This record gives sequence, C-alpha cells and structure tokens, in this order.
Amino acid sequence: MSRSGSAIAAIFLLFSATAEGTSPTGALLPTLSQYAPIDVSSIPSFGENLVETRVHRELLHLAFFGVFDHLAFTVDGAGTVTLRGQVLSPRLRDDAAFVVANLDGVGGVVNLITLLPDSPADNRVRLAVFTAIYGHRSMSLYATMGGGGAIHIVVRGGRVSLEGQVGSNADARKAVELAGKQPGVVSITSHLAIAN
Repeated sequence: MSRSGSAIAAIFLLFSATAEGTSPTGALLPTLSQYAPIDVSSIPSFGENLVETRVHRELLHLAFFGVFDHLAFTVDGAGTVTLRGQVLSPRLRDDAAFVVANLDGVGGVVNLITLLPDSPADNRVRLAVFTAIYGHRSMSLYATMGGGGAIHIVVRGGRVSLEGQVGSNADARKAVELAGKQPGVVSITSHLAIAN
C-alpha cells in the first residue's frame, strides 16, 4: 500500500467508526496504530546507554500505543526510568510501566504518564486534526513513518499539543496551521522536533 493509501485507510477507519456512533479512540486504537505514526522520545541523551535503547524499543512496541498518545522518558544514573506523557488508555499507561520495570538494567520506574479524557468533544477535535494533517497531500508521508518521524495529536479540553518529529520547519508550520483551522481547537502547542 502506498504512503497516501495508508493515511487514507486510517482516515476511512476513523470516519467509519464516527458514522456508526462508536468511540474512535476506544474501538480503533489497536487498528489505528497499524497505519498511524508512533513516537517515543527521550529527553536527555538517547542512545548513549543500553537502558535507554531498551526502554525506547519496548515502548515503541506497546500494543495500544497510537497517534493520539505521546510517551517520553528519562533515565538517571542509578537506572531509574521516569515515564512521562499523555495516553488515552489506562492499560497503555500500566503496560508501559510494566514492560520497562522488567528490563535488564532498570533500577526502578516512576510513572508520571497521565490519562487523557475520552470525551466526545475531544474525540471530534482529534479526528478533525488527524484528518487535516494526515489527509493533506504534503503531510500524508508522516502517516507511514514509525519511530521518530511521526506527528502525535494530544488533545485535552480542546487544547492540542503536536508531539513528535518532522523533516523540516515548513512541515512543522504546516501541521500547526492545519490543526489550528479545525473546529473545537482552543489552542495549539507545537513540540515538533526537526529531524537532523
């Protein structure tokens, strides 16, 4: 399937669920994760030690991790991993702490991951922003990127935070512009990093 075909498939799945009156986030997150990007970021010095590499790899493979979630972590000198981020599923929050706690070299886990509201208003904003960004011709390439090339859409009370990494400043500006035009969006914060 082509890159734009993957984005279109994800959008179709989201709109099908919305049309049937089901919660897009509850019913489609495992399916959506197949098509939509994921991102895990490390705040300090990713890749400098094996613990960081292991944590990153395990978080990327969590079953319910999707485009409407964001995870970040830090590892201190004693091997304590601090998990941060916002997720829709309590299971994802718990699974992240569980898999990290069982990794070699991890001395402990501090789980600061917060739950996002699964409200109808926020779900409409999620779908609108998702459709605007991943349905746009120049941005659809991010729908098939895994790891550090994806845009995550975190919504709480109509406030949108864009997380992840894009290829250029122009793409970051375009994502913010597209998200800002959507109904129900109260504000936008961009935490999009530019790939080297």
